[in-house]
Amino acid sequence: MTQYREILRLHSQGISQRNIVVSCACSRNTVSKIILRAEELGITLPLEKDLTDGELRQRLFAEVEKQPSENNELASDQFIGFLKKIIDSVTVNEIPIELRSLIAKLFNWIPISQYEQVQRLLVKLNTV
Repeated sequence: MTQYREILRLHSQGISQRNIVVSCACSRNTVSKIILRAEELGITLPLEKDLTDGELRQRLFAEVEKQPSENNELASDQFIGFLKKIIDSVTVNEIPIELRSLIAKLFNWIPISQYEQVQRLLVKLNTV
């Protein structure tokens, strides 16, 4: 698990991002995102003592995670359209079982607004 508190603590002490990466065993992108997001939100040390890393993560990225982007909506529309073409052009038996289960897993990121359409495709694949 990412050590959000430790990353912010080390950064506040002037430790370089490169050294934070080594100390916290995470990627440079992760360290950079956490520091930038904390600065954007005005989150500074000292933090509340009982604030967990999970709660800090929620504070830092809750807004980002909640807002579906237009690109995701467009991508999901394109994905569903692409799968419809594939499913309509072959019989279900021609699609390997492994691929059917992979397709079913990919549908997890489709917005709820398209659930009914997704459900029909999954039924057609015999994966529900």
